[in-house]
Amino acid sequence: MERRTVVRCAEGHVFSTSTFPMRNLGVGRLGPGRLIRCPGCGRLRSSVPADLSALSEGQLARVLRSV
Repeated sequence: MERRTVVRCAEGHVFSTSTFPMRNLGVGRLGPGRLIRCPGCGRLRSSVPADLSALSEGQLARVLRSV
């Protein structure tokens, strides 16, 4: 099963992605943000891992369902 990461783009859209580029380099080296194409706005946006505790169950289910 592929591992998915829930992220939030700079515009505030929350989505899941199977790839989070350069995850193994760590926050200390490059910072937490990565450029990922956001499905909400269709542009390359700086995205960071979303705080899952701040999402409701409905939001989390919708994000994970929209794969």
